[in-house]
Amino acid sequence: MDTIVFDKEIAVCCVAASSFPDDVLAAFQTLHGQLDRKEERQHFGLSHGQDNGGIHYLAAATELNTGEAEALGLDRFTIQKGAYLGITLHDYLKDLGEIGRTFERLLQTPDLDPQGYCLEIYDGKDVQCLVKLKTESVPLPPKLGQPAQRALASAGINTLEDCCRFRETELAKLHGVGPNALTKIKAAMAEHGLYFN
Repeated sequence: MDTIVFDKEIAVCCVAASSFPDDVLAAFQTLHGQLDRKEERQHFGLSHGQDNGGIHYLAAATELNTGEAEALGLDRFTIQKGAYLGITLHDYLKDLGEIGRTFERLLQTPDLDPQGYCLEIYDGKDVQCLVKLKTESVPLPPKLGQPAQRALASAGINTLEDCCRFRETELAKLHGVGPNALTKIKAAMAEHGLYFN
């Protein structure tokens, strides 16, 4: 099992399967019938349990332009940034049942995000099966000066994870974020295994 960290959210266009697993292929066919430039898109499967014991499944592909899903009459979903635990299956079409068995193993992990979902990332004949891990927001270093705190807050940066959306040079350009504040932020990020974009 591998830990994969997404440092950005991924917006996707999606189509819900009317039943699982029987209509998963039909959902992907409907999705692909609506999208152009398929080769430029990453393809996903998203699923989570329902109260009735069933599984809600979405066939999905990256949204190339903001608002594209709505313009095409498709649903939109955002794959959350953060840490995921995953297993890659090679040549998955030889045994489609292996995807379900892999998720059964992954779902035994104790540190799963209770609001998470099962995520499939398709790459040719391979599929990466992922589940979202719990993440606790790590606050900014406590000894940042007031000018740096105000500058970061005005840029929407309230946690160390928020810093991952930016390049170091972008933070350095914020009025109020000087070399001292940047050094403290970088050290705190490194301590928690976080990195600038």
